[in-house]
Amino acid sequence: MLQTLLKSVQVYKFTCSRDSSNTYIGETKRQLFERIKDHRGRDKKSAVLQHLYDCNQCQNSDIATLFEILQRCSAQNVCSTEAILISKYRPPLNTQLGPEKGAVVSLSLY
Repeated sequence: MLQTLLKSVQVYKFTCSRDSSNTYIGETKRQLFERIKDHRGRDKKSAVLQHLYDCNQCQNSDIATLFEILQRCSAQNVCSTEAILISKYRPPLNTQLGPEKGAVVSLSLY
């Protein structure tokens, strides 16, 4: 577990300990433990922070065990890799994407 927390430049997934379908996919170029600190309170807009506040079971879990690395990638590809995985899995906690959860929406141009 410690090696996972020290890795950087990756796409990661948070999974609720009560409901495994309640997930969040994110990316970081920093070490994962630094990004987890953000989700625990430094980033006040974090959907993971809000979930942790609302979920008693997650509050009582070792938070590091709720995160896993989905894919390590280069710094140039981390954002596109994150977008592809969000589009593929549509994690419900990725609320910043709106109701389409990253799905491609076709537009008609006149």
